[in-house]
Amino acid sequence: MNKLKKQRRIIFISFLITLLLTLYLIINLANYMFHQTFTVVGNSMQPTLEPNQKIKVDSAYYTKNELKKGNIIAIKFKTKEKLNVKRIIALPEDKIIFGKDSNIYINDKKLNEPYLTQDNVHFNPKYMVLLLKQLEFYNNTIPKGYVLVMGDNRQVSIDSGNYGIIPIEYIIGKVII
Repeated sequence: MNKLKKQRRIIFISFLITLLLTLYLIINLANYMFHQTFTVVGNSMQPTLEPNQKIKVDSAYYTKNELKKGNIIAIKFKTKEKLNVKRIIALPEDKIIFGKDSNIYINDKKLNEPYLTQDNVHFNPKYMVLLLKQLEFYNNTIPKGYVLVMGDNRQVSIDSGNYGIIPIEYIIGKVII
């Protein structure tokens, strides 16, 4: 009888170890499949992200979650090899105004941007010609299927100010810092 209990205990422990190892492998495989690691190039997201900083991009995040203002995302343009990392500023159907005071107003409310510093808050309207024409065409409202993105370092960032609103389909995932 004692020998039988010992065998059952060994079988149970073996089963438990096998189950735990299987779960561990599944979790790591899912993490590998959906979380890609990249290195930040350039300083357009300073001070939030620094050049050469390693980041992970969760490519499955937006299959379960909605886009949200303030999220940092990875964007892949069809015509470019490298990824762009920017912050979502405005979502579809948001009304946007760029104030002369360097503030951004969304749906008639000043956008709270605690990630900006005094040195990187100003944007230059002369570099925003395409975006401003798009917004004028759409009555200052982001159309369905598009978002407006900007870098945290507005002085140097190449973002929606330069290339206009971007199709949501170009978003490959959420950046995890």
